[in-house]
Amino acid sequence: MGEANITRITKKTRTSYTMAREYLEELARAGLVEEIKIGRQRIYRIVWSDTRIRILRTLIESGG
Repeated sequence: MGEANITRITKKTRTSYTMAREYLEELARAGLVEEIKIGRQRIYRIVWSDTRIRILRTLIESGG
């Protein structure tokens, strides 16, 4: 998943809108997720250039 709005994220993660929004806001504050506003819609995407994200990706892909 490259970019997604909250509706898509809630469907994929099976969480409520409120819970997803709270987590996304926290991730955005930490600089791990970028929020793009297009009118009333908000699109979120992972900040792949962040070292923490690269480390997490490596751990997930290695199974460790």
